[in-house]
Amino acid sequence: MTHGPVSMIGFAAALPVARLRGHVDLFRHGQGSMATFLIVGISLLAIVQLRKVSRLHGTVADIAAAHRDVIESLRLYPAGGPVTRELWLFSRYGVLRFFRVEENGITEIGADGKVLLQTNPGGTPGDVQG
Repeated sequence: MTHGPVSMIGFAAALPVARLRGHVDLFRHGQGSMATFLIVGISLLAIVQLRKVSRLHGTVADIAAAHRDVIESLRLYPAGGPVTRELWLFSRYGVLRFFRVEENGITEIGADGKVLLQTNPGGTPGDVQG
């Protein structure tokens, strides 16, 4: 995972997806910045952290473990109702994966923000504690 500014590859992949969900406001990158952009739509406010990763594949549990710090920082933002906290990961090829950060875990979502229909052993569809 990189910790510098998000690359042009990340923005090129993520912004068109974000704009399909609503208006996008970019945050300034700097010390203390916990999010990359905000999506404002009809009954939607999504706070998004966009991160480049060297390993995009893996289970939701693998992702939660590998990105525990950024997930914890996103939890500092309030959420509930129309407000969501999301972690968007991208590869060097511009492939994206999307996750909703909840109080007790993360859930994989699609580009549209809806929960993906996948099951995890011993868990509910698409979510993982952690």
